[in-house]
Amino acid sequence: MKPSELKKFEVRIAQIAPLASQQWSLWVHCEDHQLPDFQAGQFCMLHFPAWMDPVLPRPYAIVEKKDQMYRFIFRVEGKFTKLLASQSKGARLEMLGPLGLPAPRPSGKKVIVAGGVGLSSLMSLLQETEASDLLFYGVRKDLERIRMEFPAKTLLASDDGSCGFQGRLHELLKAKQDLWQDAAAFYICGPDPMMKACFHVLPKERSYFFLEESMGCGFGICMGCVVQTKNEDFPKKSCVSGPVFRGDDLALW
Repeated sequence: MKPSELKKFEVRIAQIAPLASQQWSLWVHCEDHQLPDFQAGQFCMLHFPAWMDPVLPRPYAIVEKKDQMYRFIFRVEGKFTKLLASQSKGARLEMLGPLGLPAPRPSGKKVIVAGGVGLSSLMSLLQETEASDLLFYGVRKDLERIRMEFPAKTLLASDDGSCGFQGRLHELLKAKQDLWQDAAAFYICGPDPMMKACFHVLPKERSYFFLEESMGCGFGICMGCVVQTKNEDFPKKSCVSGPVFRGDDLALW
């Protein structure tokens, strides 16, 4: 996408509230324009227009669109997210997007594998799931679990055993392989160590990894989000070639 084709909006916070330990839900709306539709895998860059620090915008997956509002979910862990969590209804943000390529959508049984706040990147897919689909959802402890209902059957894992299976997501996947081995597509998002472990368990040619790389621009200028892929002389830019990559295209793990 050319810079001249990018869609930039001034938005205001319609609602902001905690969802779980250190995780917040943010709804924004635009008073002057209708927000475009989006597809699973796409994201927006958010920025405080009146602040010089932090200078760079941050990427956030679009969770859903409702009543001409976008919803985002974020984890408080740095300067930008701490500032964001301190804002009130009506606060102004700059938003660029939707950006990125949509996730491939082969027909058949879907398996969603989400670690921590990585669930937010997969929620638009989860809202379309059926009872025959599966969600494997892992957290460090039960207080960090986002409590939302989805059509897919949910299997939980926690590091401390406070909810569901005690252990890591890739261990739960191995233990329940008979439930997912016939799936048509796997969608994975979470911390890098979790995705790396799942990369070595799941069938790579049917797995789609949502890479949450650091981005400075979101449209291919800054080279801050490059991903090493196979059969490529140069790394791909996650913001324009992703952020979703098929497992057998990745060389980073």
